[in-house]
Amino acid sequence: MIENLLRLRLSLRWTFSAFLVCLLQACGSGNDVFSYQPGTGSLYIDQPAIATMTQANSVTLSVVTDGSGTRVLSMLTPATVLQPVGAFVGGGRGNKGILELAGFDGLKLSDVGAVELDAKLVSGSVGNFYMNFLVDLDCVKNEDLNTMTIADLRVNRRIIVWIPGAGTAQPDGYTRYSVTATDSAWLIVGSPTYGMGQNPSGPATVLGLAGYPNACIIDGVSVDGGLPRNTSIPACVTGAALPTTASAACGMPHKGALVLLGDSNSLEQKEWLVKRLKIKERVVLFR
Repeated sequence: MIENLLRLRLSLRWTFSAFLVCLLQACGSGNDVFSYQPGTGSLYIDQPAIATMTQANSVTLSVVTDGSGTRVLSMLTPATVLQPVGAFVGGGRGNKGILELAGFDGLKLSDVGAVELDAKLVSGSVGNFYMNFLVDLDCVKNEDLNTMTIADLRVNRRIIVWIPGAGTAQPDGYTRYSVTATDSAWLIVGSPTYGMGQNPSGPATVLGLAGYPNACIIDGVSVDGGLPRNTSIPACVTGAALPTTASAACGMPHKGALVLLGDSNSLEQKEWLVKRLKIKERVVLFR
């Protein structure tokens, strides 16, 4: 009897401790991927989270309140002259804003289903607003960055691109851009293309890599030439585009799903507001 009461007391103590951990870690609140399967649940992004995301040259990402009182993300690139080479893995000298989306690490391409993006252009031209997905062909993620070159890593990790086209106007003044995995709207960076259209020339195809049914979105290093360089490693700071023989560790780690504004050579002032995203069943909002 006494032994059973002690067990019950220990069980209740453990349960309460777990509850406190949930409160501290935002268990189930959508702050992060805690307790969720890839691509499910809600994610709320705030300014402290934005501050941890690496940008390429002159960019401002900030959570703001729009005219209707809704918290949204402002992605702003200023008009500048050419920047020094070195922010990108490649030799780019432009400004690129990068929003990283947590919670999709391990999501198979075959399970993506659909993507929605609610956004509106505030200033500048429409182009160079798009999404990237870092994909691992076998979803094993066993690459050793310290022993691999950029060329080695690019064999198994590829960037897939979606460029929003015509969207549907929403009552709140935003436009909803949407795509499904079966729409001919997807491109892949580099070669081979595994049956997909090559970025940027196309033609765009459905989402899927022929011969790789387990291909999945991952968080990690892509060493894509148009994404940030890891300048914390002295050997990666060269003032020139990195050769493909450089260490794979020269790529900056990032989330597997990205919203981008600008490209490696963008110098134009432009601003977009992003209100909401949805990938599979996960909704992304700002606060």
